[in-house]
Amino acid sequence: MDNMTPGSAIASITRQKAIQAADDAGRPIPTESELQALVAEAERKATFGWDWATRADKHGNPTQNGIGAPGFETLNHFSSIRRYQGEAKYQQAVRAMWKNFPDRARLIGLEQPERLGS
Repeated sequence: MDNMTPGSAIASITRQKAIQAADDAGRPIPTESELQALVAEAERKATFGWDWATRADKHGNPTQNGIGAPGFETLNHFSSIRRYQGEAKYQQAVRAMWKNFPDRARLIGLEQPERLGS
């Protein structure tokens, strides 16, 4: 994983736990490649949540979820866009939301954009 830091706390703890578990069970210590796979999995879980694999796209890449992720925006999200990025970016974001997630836009009370050709 490209954001994995070999000296990170997650990497150190995962390595120690895997080696200790193997030693306690009387199994051979995991190879370096097995340890790297375990560390990568732990990093993904720490970054994307314990259920990251069930939310992966068709290529196996984890998808975002939670407040602010696509389809989970809040009204504050759009207010911030209007305030800090301007009206044009706000209108663009509102149109995209109504196009891609109309039920969510309605649920959070997002104003429906005017038609472009009108």
